[in-house]
Amino acid sequence: MFKINENTNLKGFSLIEVISVLLLLSIVSIIIVPRLFNTGVGDIVTIDTLKSHLRYAQLRSMNSQANWGVKFDNASHAYWLFNTEPPNDENVRIAFTGEEAVQVSFQNTMTATPALIAFDSLGKPFTNAAVTSAFITENLDLGNGETIIITKNTGYIP
Repeated sequence: MFKINENTNLKGFSLIEVISVLLLLSIVSIIIVPRLFNTGVGDIVTIDTLKSHLRYAQLRSMNSQANWGVKFDNASHAYWLFNTEPPNDENVRIAFTGEEAVQVSFQNTMTATPALIAFDSLGKPFTNAAVTSAFITENLDLGNGETIIITKNTGYIP
């Protein structure tokens, strides 16, 4: 007959040890991997800042007799606040509250279409500083599949 070797000095890992190591590796990978590939954080911050600046221009329009707006320069990747109260026009740059410079830079991967968003005294959006009767639902396309929607009659910016 065959003799069974009873060696009590076995080497290796138990099933519980292997499962616990795999569990720890999966938890660490769930936390670390998304952080390595998340490049959209800067875009989110830029879009939120731009929405705040658009709302600021809208509030300034509603609290004054002048039309206020935001003009974009895609060549220099910047935008600024303007008003239409004489002698100002859309090219006279006014600093946003809390900003040090008169224009705010946005990321090189973004472009804004249309290049101008202004608001009347009721907060309605329009895209031509000379023609305030062309109220439209405005989709501000920023490229990269990002769009800011400004509602036609209310000027609501979600």
